[in-house]
Amino acid sequence: MIGLPSLEYQHAFDLSAARIGREDGKKLVVASNAFYAREAITRLRGPQLIAQGWQLDDTFAGVHVTTLADVEGPFNGIIWSEPLRDTAADTLPKLLDLLAPGGALCVISSGALSRFLPPTHAENQVPLKWANIQPILNASSLKVERAMGFHGVVSIAWSYGFRLMNALNRLDLADRCLYKMRSVYAVPDGRACTLHTAITVKGSPA
Repeated sequence: MIGLPSLEYQHAFDLSAARIGREDGKKLVVASNAFYAREAITRLRGPQLIAQGWQLDDTFAGVHVTTLADVEGPFNGIIWSEPLRDTAADTLPKLLDLLAPGGALCVISSGALSRFLPPTHAENQVPLKWANIQPILNASSLKVERAMGFHGVVSIAWSYGFRLMNALNRLDLADRCLYKMRSVYAVPDGRACTLHTAITVKGSPA
């Protein structure tokens, strides 16, 4: 059982919660499993926050849990974590209908390099990659304001360089590799996000 999300997803949840936290009013968390629901809720604790469809422990006693079909909006902020292949196209219009004018929707998804992360879904649940989510978002009325990718190809390459230099006891070069990895760990460029491990996107109704 995984106790914490990977560092990439921790950053994605932190950033999404910071963006949604700027909005007043009710918040909604829609997650493809309870693991990610808890991560989002932990960062957005509040009596008006609603989690879609997951049983949570007593730690989240102030959170109202229901199914998406029974949710009543509008919401000023929504976090949608790991949209699934079978339901994403149908879920997005429902979320946009629940979003208040001027509200914000943050989408957290895996990128092409998510194979480097430990699995968190059941075998019958297939999360959509960013390359497949992007056309769904573009075809909707959602205006994507910003996308941020975490731990992409360049960052991963420097991390392997760090490990190699450590193994060779070249601590001076290992330190340089670590610095370079951190400098490119998060990339605020939607075009480059496909080749990252985790992505967070913020948008609002057009």
